Amino acid sequence: MSKAPKKIVLSVGEIELEFAVTLKEYEDFQNELTNGKGISGPAKNLLRRTVKAEQKEQLLELIEDGHATELAGLVIQEFRPKVEISLKKSTSSSPD
Repeated sequence: MSKAPKKIVLSVGEIELEFAVTLKEYEDFQNELTNGKGISGPAKNLLRRTVKAEQKEQLLELIEDGHATELAGLVIQEFRPKVEISLKKSTSSSPD
């Protein structure tokens, strides 16, 4: 994955919000989730850190209306590269 921020644009009604997400911000989001901070706090943090500065007020209104997790979910879904992952069963015998 590139180190340059990935531009992600979400349309919410008449509003367009632009986010610039880097791998570090994605990893910070994942770390906050695994540190027991729930989902709402990490979602809000990710959105606030990555939204275009002049759109922050519009974003905050949407967050106050309870849309943080939905918006963050869409941002993360678009940020992650699409890959197919599968688990192969081991053919080795079990230890005795």
